[in-house]
Amino acid sequence: MPSKTSAGYRKAVSWLVGDRLLTEEKWRAMVGAEDVVRLDGKRLDLGALIAEIDTLPMFAPHKWILVQDFRVPGKRADDDGGASKADAEMEKKLLAALGRVGPAVTLILVSESGDKRTRFYKRVQEIGEYLELAGFKEYETGRFIEWVTKRLRGFEKQISPEHAAELVEAVGPDLPLLASEIQKLAIAMGDDSAVTDQHLEVIAGSPVALRKLIEEGIVRRRPARAEALLLQALSANEHPLRVLNFVIPRIRDLLRARLYPQGRGNAEQAAAVFGPMHPFRLRTLYEEAARFTPEELRAAMHSLVLADTCLKSSVEPHRVLSLLIAALSGGIDHASFERAVRSYTEPWD
Repeated sequence: MPSKTSAGYRKAVSWLVGDRLLTEEKWRAMVGAEDVVRLDGKRLDLGALIAEIDTLPMFAPHKWILVQDFRVPGKRADDDGGASKADAEMEKKLLAALGRVGPAVTLILVSESGDKRTRFYKRVQEIGEYLELAGFKEYETGRFIEWVTKRLRGFEKQISPEHAAELVEAVGPDLPLLASEIQKLAIAMGDDSAVTDQHLEVIAGSPVALRKLIEEGIVRRRPARAEALLLQALSANEHPLRVLNFVIPRIRDLLRARLYPQGRGNAEQAAAVFGPMHPFRLRTLYEEAARFTPEELRAAMHSLVLADTCLKSSVEPHRVLSLLIAALSGGIDHASFERAVRSYTEPWD
């Protein structure tokens, strides 16, 4: 049975198998800023694993244990077709370890291959989930929509094929990230049982590249990633002013969140500052705002005003946006951005 934590329902154990192994970016998308422990599956110390399972999270309400390159226990390892004694003993100990996973801990096992004939697989299925993360090309559209539907059903939510297709299109062919977004959607739905357009806007309401530009580039202060996502948006024929108009309200809300911290725990005060906002979006906003100081966000708003002036003049918009995104994501400081574009905004003598 899934365990309930402050972030919603999670499986006690997830065994992820396939060629789409977790990158740091995918992993962060799944767990956010919670307590994370990483173990090397190739040299797995069962004593260390059990100790981590038994230890409650120190700095967060939930603890994630990630075992990369997990070796399947009980898998055929000798010439006569049976499992080796070492494998059998490891499987026995791991089965016992699975039973120790409490509600404040999630164990993630990542393998390139899995064996459904083992007792270990059957035990994982009983208390958690087994996910085959094959490439998107292996899924026909209908099967992928079916996967989304089944995943949401585990949260006791219903989604139409049309909404499922929209969700897949918005998030993209990345199963770990899609699983994370489905969890966010389920949390955002609250007590509602069926996905509506309004619910889906929490995840898919904004152009994907622009949303990622803010969340993966600017908020996480990753200039190279931000620049790549900007180029992706512009290559998709997004108008430069549309990009700017998408970023401005997000930065403005981040600044408001930093200036009005009391809104985080008071829905009425938050509504007075931000207007109607879903609790999930509000919580995310305050988490993102905490990454910046008020001074940084004020400087960012000043840079946005300068960029707006430039883009409405006869200047090269891609150059201005590139410099702006570099400033917003920490690649350059805002004073450098102002100096770079001053010639665009000052009148000629």
